[in-house]
Amino acid sequence: MQTQTIKTSPELQKEGLEIGKRIQFVAWVIIGMTVTVGTFASQSLLEGDWSFWIDWKDRRYFPILGVISYMLMLVSVQSACWIKARLPMGMTLCAVGINLWQWFERYINWWGWFSYPMNELFPETVIPCAIAADCVLLLSKKLLLTYLFGAYAFALTFYPANWVMIAPFHQPIEALGQTLSIADYIGFSYVRSAIPEYLRMIESGTLRTFEGGALGPAIFFSGVVGIAIYAIFWWIGDQFTRNRWVKKI
Repeated sequence: MQTQTIKTSPELQKEGLEIGKRIQFVAWVIIGMTVTVGTFASQSLLEGDWSFWIDWKDRRYFPILGVISYMLMLVSVQSACWIKARLPMGMTLCAVGINLWQWFERYINWWGWFSYPMNELFPETVIPCAIAADCVLLLSKKLLLTYLFGAYAFALTFYPANWVMIAPFHQPIEALGQTLSIADYIGFSYVRSAIPEYLRMIESGTLRTFEGGALGPAIFFSGVVGIAIYAIFWWIGDQFTRNRWVKKI
């Protein structure tokens, strides 16, 4: 009798709905913080200074390490959104949130506290890459095709999307009696004592094995590695969404 009263009580039902909304809000906050911290951790371990300094954004390691470090968490979020809600936009939403947070964090911490110019340490964007990978998932609706072509779409889009921002800093200039790029000159002006390699030459054709073109092999290699990473972290996102303690998102 008492149980029936509780079930039919409108006040208790309303209170239960309010509690449920609060729990969902807290869960979303925790998920967002986990994704953000995970992305920063993977960037710090894999991409490191190539994500931070303009004179490190070269054609050799920047397209490889940038693709790998971002793909880890973005693919997991894409997997969760697709499996739980059939939404082919999880990677794009996650990329937008991460890029907004990176701009806020670098502007406050590095420009506000240490007076490093934003021209030197602006974050790269992965929003076009995420849109390309989400489009592959939307059009194919097949995991195998998403692994193969989504990873390559992500890798192929990464450097052209960021080239618009970093191209002006790769212009050669003559300063201090030497020819160097604007990015290198900015690096000389703002010395970073904790970095072992901040003296970087204008890199053009330093990967001599491939007739001087380092960008093409770098993108090809990042796409190949991205296929394996895509499959692994899709599986991880699948497992987390299927766990008993996260039945509903």
